[in-house]
This record gives sequence, structure tokens and C-alpha cells, in this order.
Amino acid sequence: MAAFNVFEEMEREVGELPVNIIFAIEGEEELGSPHMHAFIDEYAEKLKQSTAVYFPMFFEAHDGSIRFFLGVRGVIESKIRCKGGNWGGPINQNLHSSYSGLVQSPIFKLIEALLSLKNDNTNEILVPGIMEDPNIIGPTQEDKEVIKELLINLDYEEIKQFLGVKKFREKDGKELAGEEAVLEWLFKPGLSINGIVGGYYGEGGMTIIPHEVHANLDIRLPPFQEVEYVKKCYQAHINKHYPMLDLQLGAGYEPAKISPSHPLIQATKSVYEECGKNPIFYPLLAGSAPFSMFQSILKLPFVFGGLCHGGRAHSPLEYAVIKSNDPHVGGILEFEKFFAQLFDEFAQKL
Repeated sequence: MAAFNVFEEMEREVGELPVNIIFAIEGEEELGSPHMHAFIDEYAEKLKQSTAVYFPMFFEAHDGSIRFFLGVRGVIESKIRCKGGNWGGPINQNLHSSYSGLVQSPIFKLIEALLSLKNDNTNEILVPGIMEDPNIIGPTQEDKEVIKELLINLDYEEIKQFLGVKKFREKDGKELAGEEAVLEWLFKPGLSINGIVGGYYGEGGMTIIPHEVHANLDIRLPPFQEVEYVKKCYQAHINKHYPMLDLQLGAGYEPAKISPSHPLIQATKSVYEECGKNPIFYPLLAGSAPFSMFQSILKLPFVFGGLCHGGRAHSPLEYAVIKSNDPHVGGILEFEKFFAQLFDEFAQKL
């Protein structure tokens, strides 16, 4: 809405926008953008008229610093279901737990399967072919230069406080820090269990063996792992070792990156500086967005970000600041001013 406010005001004040805008609006990014590919295919000729893709976001940190991300990791949404069947376990209904000496549990089988996917203590994916994938590239020399500058400004204690955690992972008995922390964070294949549902969890107890249990996961891809390759590896692993499980590999998209020297990035950096900000470059955002589809299919460069502080992404308490009490931190109005200046800069430079 902040972006639309800018377009409306610019048309009112100057009569027309300094650049032509093609809108691509979706509400499924959190699901892995399952329909974005079909959308791009259908409207490819119109979208190819574009020079670049801009994704407006609130990327001002709580202290007013600007995080300028040069890419995103890929992602695949997935679900695993385990039901009783020929392998064992109750088939049609929950079973009294007194029979556990005779009957296997779908919950334990699911837990066994999940533990076979990743060693969470070492952050290593155990599925054959994933860590050995020759398509994984990075960090490149350009990435290393960005990381070197990033580490000058990165305060890990402040990050922990912001995230609400007491400690990062350990490696070789030491808490992650420095360049090694960035590499583990951004450049390794990842997997998260988003939730497990099954059986009884309520007041009091219920002595049962559930007949069905589900888990939701997301799989993260570093540059430049391919979605189909990763899906085949996970599916082959489950088929071989856990054929009683139903693995559903949903939508997803590849990682995407852009060089810090690209004119689009330099134009955006100039606008940040005009707004009194010195952006801190990151080689990648640890999260994901469907920029790869615009980059690989339409051959369009992309940039994302903006002023204004926001946080708690993907939670019920996600927020953006309307007006900050701290003069160093921007709100919605600052984002709108940045947005207007950015399109004026694009019109001149691109």
C-alpha cells in the first residue's frame, strides 16, 4: 500500500510516473509461489518489456542501519506423512499404548526418518547427493569481498538479542562467529522442520499409539542448487529407506543472485546514500523469494529493499513502523520518500 501511495501522489503532483510500471502481485510467497511459474509463462511477452524487477520491502534494522541483500536462497516446501500399514502400526484408528510391545508407532517411524535427513548438531544434510552437489557455487571471490566488508559491521551479540536466542550453533566445540558463521548461515544446504502434528497433546494424558502423523518441512538451496535435482535426492532417500512414508515435495524455486557492481544495485545504493544511509551489503538473504524465475526465464535483474523498520516476518505479530520515535530509524513515510526517489533514479540510470 505504501508503494501505491507513492504512485498516486506522483501522478497527482507531476502528472505521470518517471518510469512505466508493470505490476506482478502474488500472495503465495510463503507457500513457495506454486503458481508464479505459470503466471510468468502466460504473461512472458508483457513481462519481457521490463528492464528490471523491484521488490519493495522494509529492510531497515531496528538501529536504523540498512541491510542490502544481493540475492536469495532457493526453497522447496514439503510434507511427510506416516500411517500404519503393511510395515506395521495401527491402520484405521489410534491404538491403546499397552500394545506397544507388539505394534510399531508411526510417530517413532516419522522421527527416525526426520533424523535421517539432517544432523542438526552439525548442520549437515544427510541425504546422499545434497552436500556433494557440484552445482553448489560459493562463496565466489565477489562474495568473499562482500563478506569481508560485512564482518566489519556485523555484531553477532546484537543479532542474537534481536532474534531472541542465547547462543548460535557450535562447530568443533566453538560457537559460530566471523566468516564461518556467514558461510553456515547463507551458503550451505538447509532443512527446517516447521511442525509435527499427530496423536494427543492436551490436558491430562491419553495412552495411545496414533495411527497417523504429519510433518511440514522447508528445504533451503544455496547458489546454485536446482530444485528438481534436490527433489530427486530427497525422494530417492525416502523411497529407499522409508517406503512407508508419503513424501510430498511441493512448490519451490531456485536461488538468485546479482552482482554488487550491477547498475541497478549502484542506483539503489545512491538513493540510500541520498537518504543519509550507508547500506551494509550481504551476499544473500537467508530466506527465499521467487526472483530466480524473473532472472532465469525473463533474463531480468532484480533488487529488493527499502527504508522503514519491520520485523517478525511470518509471525502473527509481524509489524512495520508507521512513525519512529528514534530519528535514526525510518517509518512508512521514509519508505515512501525512498521509493519515489528510487524510481526517479531508475529513470535516469537505466
